[in-house]
Amino acid sequence: MPSVIKLHDFVGQQPDKQGMRSADFAALLSAAGEDVEIHINSSGGTVTDGFHMANLLRSHGGKTVAVIEGDQQTSHDAERIRARIMSLFASSAGALRLRS
Repeated sequence: MPSVIKLHDFVGQQPDKQGMRSADFAALLSAAGEDVEIHINSSGGTVTDGFHMANLLRSHGGKTVAVIEGDQQTSHDAERIRARIMSLFASSAGALRLRS
């Protein structure tokens, strides 16, 4: 059974200290083990953190699956996430699922 990482926040750090930085994601991914599911419910984020997180996923040795649950701006809009940096991040996983 894969480990689950929940990305339910903005990608990168906001002025109010909210968000998941790429360094935080790196630590979670490292601790997760071989097979990982990343559950995404985010309104997007900063390009630099998104690229770094995408590269971390690409270089991860195990199986990676991104599960897009939606975004934080709407309750049932998984499609909008594709237009954001999260699409790059999610497409870096080995597989992609949309949760409706």
